[in-house]
Amino acid sequence: MKKIILILASLLMVLLCACADRTDEPLDAQDNTAAASQSDAEVLEENKYYKITSQDFMYSYLLYDDESEVVKTETVNKRPHIDVVDGDIVRVVFQSGTGIGTQQGYYYDPKNDVFSQTFSAIFDDCSGVVAHGTGNRVIVRDIFSDTVYAEIEAFSKPFAEVAYPFVGAQFSSDGSSIDITYISGDHYEEITENFKLK
Repeated sequence: MKKIILILASLLMVLLCACADRTDEPLDAQDNTAAASQSDAEVLEENKYYKITSQDFMYSYLLYDDESEVVKTETVNKRPHIDVVDGDIVRVVFQSGTGIGTQQGYYYDPKNDVFSQTFSAIFDDCSGVVAHGTGNRVIVRDIFSDTVYAEIEAFSKPFAEVAYPFVGAQFSSDGSSIDITYISGDHYEEITENFKLK
């Protein structure tokens, strides 16, 4: 019995040694291999201020300043939605579920190298102003400062009993008003109301 245990233990050791992930490459060569695989990532989107790549079911994005220097890089498990708005402001949005209430995002000004705070439920932006939702209200504020222009929480009809009542909001072309769409009542009716801002 002892011989069988000894033989099985020896076979197990040989098997474990054979299956071990070993490499005879020096550490520098391993680092170069990792860097090469990073450069093999598929470029999904690229412009002057950002680049989005995909590799191994992960997404990476890089943000560039006005001098084309990398100012931020991050790897995430869902593709970020990145756009350039108002000519040269970069908007980065992440969606964690369905509906506008499950998104978060921030803005980056590459000319002034300034990041905004993180906003939840970004509805729209116009001329340096963002409309975003928190709970049962829509806040209209400056993107890069703490200046709040409006907190809209008085609506003509009651909200439906849903997790997040807002469907969307959109500034007028001149930014003087905003249309806010929300769900109301027991029949989940979509209501759009216009609010003057200036």
